[in-house]
Amino acid sequence: MIRDSEILDLIALFRKRKVVLYHACQFKDLESYLKLGGVPSRAVLEKAQAQYTAFDTDKRDRVNRVWDKVFLNLSDFGRWFCEEAGNMPNPFGPILLIIKPNALASALDIAICLRSAGANSFKREKEALALEQVERLFCHPPNASAPQSTYVKFAEELQQEFCTPQARSPEISCTYPNGILPLEFVSKILVDPYTVGDQALVYLVQQTVDRSAPMLKGKIKRRPVNEARRKLYTELAAVMSSRAVSLKRIVATSSANSALKSWASGALENDLEYQFKRFSQYLFEGTLQPIREMQAATQNTGRTQKTRR
Repeated sequence: MIRDSEILDLIALFRKRKVVLYHACQFKDLESYLKLGGVPSRAVLEKAQAQYTAFDTDKRDRVNRVWDKVFLNLSDFGRWFCEEAGNMPNPFGPILLIIKPNALASALDIAICLRSAGANSFKREKEALALEQVERLFCHPPNASAPQSTYVKFAEELQQEFCTPQARSPEISCTYPNGILPLEFVSKILVDPYTVGDQALVYLVQQTVDRSAPMLKGKIKRRPVNEARRKLYTELAAVMSSRAVSLKRIVATSSANSALKSWASGALENDLEYQFKRFSQYLFEGTLQPIREMQAATQNTGRTQKTRR
């Protein structure tokens, strides 16, 4: 566990490596974050009766005593899908908050662990790395040029490095005095290129930010992807317009785009059905459904106003 003066040493390590921190979320979670003034713990969201996307790991997070923690990552998990690798989009959301390492300065403690805090039998205090172990997470020495200096080892490399078969991907959990990482440390918001209805998700995020958090104005960017990949994001949103779906359902759907079917078939062959179901459930419940309800309410309001005229 990293505490007290070691937190400043950790920040210095990250800054030397040009490391930034990541937190992905769904649209309705972002709305709550903006109202609360930062990235909150689930406990803060619950206490404030704010909306948030339910995760499969919520029950275990309570049992593992991390419900009051703010979570961050050292890697952009959405990058692999947009670069056409055989991966899933980030299941935790299409909206990526990119956060300055200085955000850690006000934390009471920081645990960098080699697996998810939502895993069975997770013990945060016991599994947290010591400060001197953090450098071993990275692929290249600290004097390497960015972005190579920020690259984190893959699961098999971490398992060998730390002699544990449980290692997956480093996860950071922080204890903040009020349970919130302040918005002022968000340097950029990167939005996956989904289209919901006839509106780009990045436009909807921009609207929401402009209303609730002017300090973030100008920091919203659409994730850059090639045209073929952009269409795949839009097809995914379209096929989940009314409910979460499975890879098998996409392959069997006659109206599904051929490129989407091809990608889904490949994901099935790579045994990614479970990961896709989780991604699909979270995206539908946390982003697609709330936005479509908002769009329907706006259309109804417009029709009512026309009738009154």
